[in-house]
Order: sequence, then C-alpha cells, then structure tokens
Amino acid sequence: MALSLIGLGFCVLMLITGLDYAKQISTMARIKQHLNVALHAGSLSVDEVRLSQGKLRLDVTTPGFRVQDQFYKYLRENMILDNSNRAGPGSYLSVGSKVEVHSLLYADPETGLLSILHGSGSNCTVSAGKLKCDMVLHAGSGDETFRPLDELLVGPSLISLVEVEHQGLGWLGEEPIVIAGVQEVRFHWN
Repeated sequence: MALSLIGLGFCVLMLITGLDYAKQISTMARIKQHLNVALHAGSLSVDEVRLSQGKLRLDVTTPGFRVQDQFYKYLRENMILDNSNRAGPGSYLSVGSKVEVHSLLYADPETGLLSILHGSGSNCTVSAGKLKCDMVLHAGSGDETFRPLDELLVGPSLISLVEVEHQGLGWLGEEPIVIAGVQEVRFHWN
C-alpha cells in the first residue's frame, strides 16, 4: 500500500514536470515566431534615400518608421505587451511577465557596420559578411546565460536577443526563456 502511494506520488510529480516542460516548449515556439515577425517588420524599414542611390540600407533615423519603432510595434502587438514590455490580459504569457529585449543590433555586411540600436552588443563583430556574437546575460551570477551567434549575412540584418519570464507550474519556479533571432534583407538586382 505504501509503495503504491509512493509510486502514485512519483507519477503525479512526473506529470506536473512534463506539463511544465510542454508549456515551456510551446511558449518558446510562440516567442520565437513573434520575435521573427518583429525582426522581419523592422527589416522592411528600408532607407529610401539610400535605396535611390543604389545602396540597400535600413532606416534607423526616421521617427515612426525606424527599424526600432517597427520592431517594438510588432513585438508588442503580437505578444500583447504594454509599453514597458509586460504581458497584458489576453497574452499567452502570464499577465505581468516581463519581456526583456537585451539587444537589438543592425549589421550591414557590405560596409562592416554594426550598430547597437538597443541594449548591448559589445561582444559582436561583422567581418567578411559574417556575424559573430558571444552574448552573455546576467554575467557573474547564478543565472548566467550564454548565447553564441554565428551567421553568414547576405544583406542588411537585424539581430535581437530576448529574455522572457516563464512561470513554472506548482512548486516549479520561474525559469527564463532566452531566444535569439536574425532577419536579413535580400535584394536582387535584375
């Protein structure tokens, strides 16, 4: 009898842990999808003056149309976030969960330009059309997270690193979900 109760308790423990894992994986997939949509929207902000000169560059200066503005607009709309990037009612994230954009970078492989539009990107380099980043979050703490990025860029690109609080089920504590995304603009001259 006692052994049956221990076995039942273990099964319930495994069920809750499995449900939490499934919830975390589902949330991670949705965050990645919405991050990619926001990066894509930002990458559509092409600098029309430079384009008329035959140079494909993203617009980082025109208010309301800048890469940053479009990125945050679509990230907030799709994830149902307020202006401080906290999840609101109707979001698939827990209400009040913080979505932290640790970095938003603009890389141009043609010129080797790397602009930090938000946050940090001090461990990133662009050379010969290749982006290399070693992004470290919460350095020196128990929550330190490392995300390497190694991408071959074919055009002006946006790079972002996002962290979202994941509320665990029951006694399972919160665990951050950290996702990186890259969106490139490809333009072919005919």
